[in-house]
Amino acid sequence: AVAAAVARPPVYVELGAGRGYLSHFLCEAYGPRDVVLVERRTYRNKAERSIRREPTTAENAGSDPAAAVVCERLKVDIKDLDVAGVGVVDGRDVVCTGKHLCGGATDLALRSVFGRRSTSDGSGSGSGDGGGFGGTKITFTTKGVAIATCCHHRCDWRAYVNKAFVKRLGFTSAEFALLAKMSSWATDGSSEHGGGPRELTKAEKTAAGRSVKALLDAGRAAWLRERGFQNATVATYCDASVSPENRLLLASRR
Repeated sequence: AVAAAVARPPVYVELGAGRGYLSHFLCEAYGPRDVVLVERRTYRNKAERSIRREPTTAENAGSDPAAAVVCERLKVDIKDLDVAGVGVVDGRDVVCTGKHLCGGATDLALRSVFGRRSTSDGSGSGSGDGGGFGGTKITFTTKGVAIATCCHHRCDWRAYVNKAFVKRLGFTSAEFALLAKMSSWATDGSSEHGGGPRELTKAEKTAAGRSVKALLDAGRAAWLRERGFQNATVATYCDASVSPENRLLLASRR
């Protein structure tokens, strides 16, 4: 009798992976996964060895228990990445993860998981497939996103995915740059106010900075909802006393 086919688990694509230990711990927590690590820099003591020693994906485990998961490292800047051009994602579900994707790197990461169809102004089909590189069409479906956002003061108008959201709130591109600077008050309320009718207190600056961070991440979540992630939201993953950079952009199609 032929054994019933087991659905393949999604591919984890970690953007700005560094040494890759976020994927390492995700695989420890949720079982073996095929993994793509995207990082522009070179690192020593990478996590590939610990990831690859795990058994293969559920689909192949019965036929070849000794086989290792696919763990592919791409040395490329996120702005130049098209996930559709990565062979292991062909026909697969993808979960995009990331941490320490400072400022505009988060926006570049969000675009990359939709392939080449996402344009510079943040529009796109949102279908989760792309044309790939070199004219080869490789399809995939982005099922989930989990990105810890940070360093909103480094957000850039050109990169930001939801300019329409910001414009609807009445802000111009120049004012967006000021908002980005204000976001740093969330982690350093003692920074310079920059003029006005009165000096803000440290508590007021901290509150304003947190509000700006929430606004920028709300625009990102709205952008994902427009692309089929109806439950896209922003959560806190640790107490602010542990780290003030504690915001997690979460989205799934389920």
